[in-house]
Amino acid sequence: MDDLEKKLKEFKHNLKERVKELGCLYAISGITAIPNIPITDVLKETIKIIPPAWQYPEITKARITYDKSEYKSENFMESEWKLDAQININSTSLLIEVFLLEEKLFLDEEVNLIKDIALRLKNFIEQSENKQEISLRDKITEMFHKFPDDQMYPEVLEILLEVLESKMGYFGYIDENGDMITPSLTRDIYWEKCEIPDKGILYKKKSWAGAWGESLRQKKTVISNGPFKFPEGHIVLTNVMCVPIFYQSEVIGQLTLGNKITGYTKWDQRLVETIANHISPILHARLDRDKMEKERKRMEQELKYSKRDREKVQEELDGIDKKILTELFKDGKKGLKQFELFKSKVMSHTGIKNRISNLINSNVLKIQGNININELNYNLAFLLIELRKFEQLKRFIEYYSKCKRVFFVLTVSGKYHLLIGIVGKSFEAINNFVSYCSLVNDTDVAKSKLIFGSNLELPEFLPINLFGKKQEDFNCERLCEECDYFKEGLCIGCE
Repeated sequence: MDDLEKKLKEFKHNLKERVKELGCLYAISGITAIPNIPITDVLKETIKIIPPAWQYPEITKARITYDKSEYKSENFMESEWKLDAQININSTSLLIEVFLLEEKLFLDEEVNLIKDIALRLKNFIEQSENKQEISLRDKITEMFHKFPDDQMYPEVLEILLEVLESKMGYFGYIDENGDMITPSLTRDIYWEKCEIPDKGILYKKKSWAGAWGESLRQKKTVISNGPFKFPEGHIVLTNVMCVPIFYQSEVIGQLTLGNKITGYTKWDQRLVETIANHISPILHARLDRDKMEKERKRMEQELKYSKRDREKVQEELDGIDKKILTELFKDGKKGLKQFELFKSKVMSHTGIKNRISNLINSNVLKIQGNININELNYNLAFLLIELRKFEQLKRFIEYYSKCKRVFFVLTVSGKYHLLIGIVGKSFEAINNFVSYCSLVNDTDVAKSKLIFGSNLELPEFLPINLFGKKQEDFNCERLCEECDYFKEGLCIGCE
């Protein structure tokens, strides 16, 4: 009977322990099921639940360490009798430790329990961090689409400051000169406290220094908890995290946050780096668009001045110049004494010659031999090119202006940027030229379209030179003899 009672007592004890263990797991599940509960709150509550679930709760102490933060049970003490479980969560370690203040043995079930707790916390933390990451990413993406540049940068920064519990920071980008522009400094929070003169938002590359400069120069995230040395009057920094923004291995911007009370953790770093990677292509597209717009305005200004110069030349053309141009248009090969101005004794042939020289020198007139491609059975086509980067327009114009097949290059507005006129002995020759010798496969070309013409109606003659025998007769930089497509018979050359 005594033996039976002993076994029954042991069974009840074991059953009680299992109930405590299950209660612990159920309690943790209940806490993690609370909508939007912070990770810190879950860990604080879990540390209270662990000791009562152990066999000797009155001498059991627990500690959870995660991402530089510690959570301890009441009156926590360490001892030599310890049970622990460690697990990695997104490159950050979660450590759960249970201590017994007296020499006692841990149950096998307690070994399994601490592992189970660690696994449940891991699942919760991963889900929580992923939700936070997605939510933050969506908010920032919305800011990019919702606000123009001058408002977008501070709006994005404010979101990051709130989520990362930071007091100051900036969201900056690298301009075309390689300098840092910071349009989103937290002026309303800290800037009025800074008494350093010449506070600007542009920082020349040669002046990059400190943690943020190191981050940009070494292309890596830099987290520093000080101590920092600042000149008198500078705002006080207790800690800082600087995250560069990359696009195809090139640094195009930076997210910098500072003065977080608890300091920056690995999770903070991973979160901001993820955001930096997410906004990288969006930021690059914006910067590229701004460069194209700036280049467009510059070219428009140049065209404006050029047009003004042309208008000035046109105003200076008198009736005699116009009569000379009209007669040359009708017959460019006529002799000086065949001009009506000479026949009617309005001007001598020397005077006409001087007038023609002045027109040539002022770039109003060029005398050359043009060709009737219809009589030669040549074909023509028009190539439309849309560029990814507007600043590459000049390079494309220079390239095509050197080609003997091209009889005009025109910048156009709308979807495409260039319209190029091309001639060739056959449509095959034109197609091969476009496919193998032109720039349609260049990485800066977004789209191209080739349109073949059937017959040239007007003008009757074109300014083209298709019959040179030496390379120096043309400006083209390509030599057919060195071209693999020509050697393999894929291209018939420029003849």
